Amino acid sequence: MKNYPISNMLFNYACKERKPINGTFELTSNCNFNCKMCYVHSCKKKSSDAPPEDWKRVIDEACDAGLIYALITGGEPLTHRNFTDIYSKIYKKGIVSVLNTNGYLLDDTYISFLKKAPPSRINITLYGTDDETYRNLCGVSGGFSQVEKNIKKLKENGFNLNLNLTFVKSNIHAAEDMVRFAELNNLHIRPSTYIFPSSENETNERLSAEDAAKAEIKLYSLTHTQEELKKWAENVFMKYEAAKKEKPRDSFNGTTCRAGKSSYWIHSDGQLSFCGIKSAGNELNVFKDGFIPAWEQAVKAADKVRNPDACLSCNYRFICRRCYAMLASENVLNENIDGSYTCLYYKRYTEELVNIYFEG
Repeated sequence: MKNYPISNMLFNYACKERKPINGTFELTSNCNFNCKMCYVHSCKKKSSDAPPEDWKRVIDEACDAGLIYALITGGEPLTHRNFTDIYSKIYKKGIVSVLNTNGYLLDDTYISFLKKAPPSRINITLYGTDDETYRNLCGVSGGFSQVEKNIKKLKENGFNLNLNLTFVKSNIHAAEDMVRFAELNNLHIRPSTYIFPSSENETNERLSAEDAAKAEIKLYSLTHTQEELKKWAENVFMKYEAAKKEKPRDSFNGTTCRAGKSSYWIHSDGQLSFCGIKSAGNELNVFKDGFIPAWEQAVKAADKVRNPDACLSCNYRFICRRCYAMLASENVLNENIDGSYTCLYYKRYTEELVNIYFEG
């Protein structure tokens, strides 16, 4: 992972002072794909996209409050009927923007538009390397062929691209092919095998916790040298040993990441949450209540997050992210965490890497 000293310095200051410098803007929950494991959009109930005037007003307020980095996402953000209008507002404000997309709609018209106002990076989620996988998993015809064609055009036009690789049961068989595709196209990848459960779409698509952990390590071995893998394994082993020796904490409140400290997520309906994956249930609406009140409410909610007592003395606590989104999505924030998907994942993850460390 690249290290950006200036960015890290800004985030450290912002987290300390609770300055909202990093925002995710979920323009719509609608999508042209129908992915079985998606936790954002529902195919049964389409969202009513907010008009550009609402988004523009909020963007102005967010910039006045300190916005520096913006992630533009969905659903599929390009399906918002006023995407170009809203995006242009963010670009003209001088915000460092990143666009999340499935890549299917990035045709010549969008490429021409974005070339005049390029985001700092475009993240394209890749689901496979053939049309059949896209049809089975995403419910779209000719998916890979179209995405592959658009990626080629984006590269020819000099865009900074990143591939997000999402792995579930329906496409884990293609893991090596997906990594090879990225290598052949000289694209940086960010693989993910930990899939959040969804209340609206199928959850049986995600790998078992044990298989997801093993796949994560396998993917690392495919994209890094043997020396780097052993160094990673050594680091995990040292954290595991340190946790066993260090005295447990009595309590730990607040999020373990930047959520609610410097970062936030504005949902397509206008609710501002400190976490985009899981709502705390008491968010304010930026379109109705304004950005600052909504941010202040999110900060309070984030500070009230309480880690499960079991996490305070767990031998895996320096390895596990203890992520609010993970624990809340698995319904284990307060109890029954032992044996949960999250715990099983990090235990197997640690065991596999410790074995690699000793074998090395």
